[in-house]
Amino acid sequence: MTSTLSLVALAGLPGVGKSTVARAVAAREHAVIVSVDPVEDALHRAGLAASHQTGLAAYLVAEVVARDALRLGHDVVVDAANYVEDARRLWRNLARECAADLTWVEVVCSDEVAHRGRLASRDRGFGSVLEPTWEQVLGRRDATEPWPTVDRDRLLRVDTAAAWEIALDVAREVTKDEGEADDGHMRVARIIPDLVVGDIEATERFYGDFLGLTRERLGLDWVTRYVAPSGALLQVLTHDVAGPMAPAVSITVADVDAAYDDAVRLGLDIVHPLTSEPWGVRRFFVRDPDGNVLNILHHRQ
Repeated sequence: MTSTLSLVALAGLPGVGKSTVARAVAAREHAVIVSVDPVEDALHRAGLAASHQTGLAAYLVAEVVARDALRLGHDVVVDAANYVEDARRLWRNLARECAADLTWVEVVCSDEVAHRGRLASRDRGFGSVLEPTWEQVLGRRDATEPWPTVDRDRLLRVDTAAAWEIALDVAREVTKDEGEADDGHMRVARIIPDLVVGDIEATERFYGDFLGLTRERLGLDWVTRYVAPSGALLQVLTHDVAGPMAPAVSITVADVDAAYDDAVRLGLDIVHPLTSEPWGVRRFFVRDPDGNVLNILHHRQ
């Protein structure tokens, strides 16, 4: 990110994956995460009845926490439903007050079966009031207000139905200084080492229990990711489901088509052609002078 303060506010229905996206953005941008639902649950546990006023109080508490973090110079990620204009106006005003760049991330799940399954299986440790039924979610969807013109240029939409990797990599999309480097070279956004393993599930005991890394499930059975508290990333995979071999490293770039054109122009050894994969990435494999295979990619919105 640049030196400008950033306020990233999520929006979306219950069960679409907002909290997963919020955690990913906050971890990779070293931002403070402010979540409304835990605040509202705390108010319920303190004896306040579920009501419009209690819900509003939760948003106002989150606003106070976010304001203090921004004033201390921290970027902030807000994890909240934000489906009505009254809630959205809160964050617009806060961004203006703190001179922060506001980005909206609307999280959706276009696969209704997957959405219903996530809603039914999630256990966040909250009271039942904060765990709506599918019928209540549909009611909230009908009550969702359209985005005004003022927000359209700063609104990103992420569909978590395709693969979790798209949602978990939305942090790259809100990084404000990406693009072509001033010297004409490609802009590398992130580099992740890839380790080949025999059994994905067996890795959790070593990388999770021993090294203390947090697992990020990508919705793919052949690859998973681990995250260090610092935000450093490691991917482990049994194989590459579409490529001729497993890569040694995955490199996210701002413009994968331009990177591919450069590789062709330079006569590099391309071992997997530029391809839009079904799990939401566009990528190609190239071999370096020592024989290492690199996965050069960009995440499609």
